[in-house]
Amino acid sequence: MALPVVGVVSYEEGVCPLVRSLALAFAGRHRGGVRVSVEQHGGATLREARAALRHRVVSAMPAPTCRYSEQVSIGSAARGEGIADVARRAIGGAGAGVELPSTCGGGAGLRVRGFVVDARTPGAPVRSAAALRDALAVPAQTLSLEDFRAVAVGPSEGDVVLVVSRADADAKAVHWVNGASESDLLVTYPLPVEAYEDMSAEVRWSVP
Repeated sequence: MALPVVGVVSYEEGVCPLVRSLALAFAGRHRGGVRVSVEQHGGATLREARAALRHRVVSAMPAPTCRYSEQVSIGSAARGEGIADVARRAIGGAGAGVELPSTCGGGAGLRVRGFVVDARTPGAPVRSAAALRDALAVPAQTLSLEDFRAVAVGPSEGDVVLVVSRADADAKAVHWVNGASESDLLVTYPLPVEAYEDMSAEVRWSVP
């Protein structure tokens, strides 16, 4: 499966866990590019927010941070930018997409141009200890077609991206793992993923 995956996060610390989560989310079958956009909300970094709120990260298991291969690119997104706009910019003219077959019920005939994982932090930037505890989140299960919703991106009416969103987690019954730092989430995803990372790069450890 070579369709691109577009990720959106509110903090740069969320990029590495999101990229690693894709191996489980797509059961190791995704071989397309990954384009992650970091929301520019104008607030403090997550490290600065932890310091201001006196939140101390305690990591019982050090994990190597991501050293991305050419399959992964990182850009930016404006605060509150619509998911269709983020996806259109990230995907551009990449490929013709894949048409869903008749067995896909209401989605039959739609042309899927990519997948989107919308992991933005509700109400970012975080300003309270309660919000900080759940500042980052990434999917923690293998996803099925029913876990996504279709969002039109054009140029034709049937051209869509399939979106799994943190905001839809309860409605879609998708399990997400939460944390206050990159280190928190790398407890769940501690190992580099060959499809997205440079396995020959020097190891660097995630530092809270």
